[in-house]
Amino acid sequence: MTPNRAETEKITGLRLRTMDAVETASRQILEACRTENACITLDADGIVVIGPDGAYEHIPTKKRDVPTSPARG
Repeated sequence: MTPNRAETEKITGLRLRTMDAVETASRQILEACRTENACITLDADGIVVIGPDGAYEHIPTKKRDVPTSPARG
């Protein structure tokens, strides 16, 4: 299961403005879906992976410069 931030907010009714709120929402999703693992994508904030026995990990996005290609005409 891999909901994004907006889907998770809609499902749980929580605003995901802090990592504490994300963790709470993650646990609600695991319980509601009766699954052992979930990954919530959080836009520029990265992802959260939650698994069995309370395993929880926030993996932040690594910012990088992406070169732009020259305009084609």
